[in-house]
Amino acid sequence: MGARQPDSALGQAMQSLRTALSRTRVGLANELGVSRQAVGAWEAGRSYPKTEHLKALISLAVKSQAFEAGRETEEIRVLWKVACQKVRPKRREIFCCKDSSLTQAK
Repeated sequence: MGARQPDSALGQAMQSLRTALSRTRVGLANELGVSRQAVGAWEAGRSYPKTEHLKALISLAVKSQAFEAGRETEEIRVLWKVACQKVRPKRREIFCCKDSSLTQAK
């Protein structure tokens, strides 16, 4: 087995969003309840946020108006779609990724 290649698309999206939020890695990590190293690994594409952390990040971005005005839905869908390719939600927390939706499946 070879080493896993970094996921640059997700990493760039995560870093861009953190920058748009005007947060340091430490600040964002504290808000999401993760380590600074976890945020750094997401941004480097070496690991992926858990579903609850991704949802919290998107929620924070919406509340902070970090997405470009008028493009919020599109930007969330792109981020969610990229992350859904890698993030495995918990059994009780299945989210519909085929339409890049953030709504819980019932």
